[in-house]
Amino acid sequence: MNWSKSRDVLGIVDDQISVPTYSYDLALYSLKLLKTKKYGLYHLSNGGVASKYDQAQYVLNAIGWKGTLNRAKSSDFQLPAKRAEYSKLDSTKLEETIGEKIPTWESGIDRFLNEMREKGSFN
Repeated sequence: MNWSKSRDVLGIVDDQISVPTYSYDLALYSLKLLKTKKYGLYHLSNGGVASKYDQAQYVLNAIGWKGTLNRAKSSDFQLPAKRAEYSKLDSTKLEETIGEKIPTWESGIDRFLNEMREKGSFN
């Protein structure tokens, strides 16, 4: 099923700022951190920041979705839990410890989508 074509209009919140993190990057950079044997509290997320709307727009454009994407506010949805307006984790300490910059969220999405295409998950 091509879920992206099952709805013509989507409303996505633009007042929640965060960053999606590619699970491959989460595993890879966690392993790199473990190899340093420097223990403590570290945050790990892909680089950059974006609203949920920006994230959805990026993914939907990348997969060629032709519907309408509308901006919405969190208050437009009756959710059981309040969502944070800003929830981006700061990976600076981890990057300094491993001596490497973590790729951007856009790079993570691109690599994920390429992986899905290679597996034939969508056109």
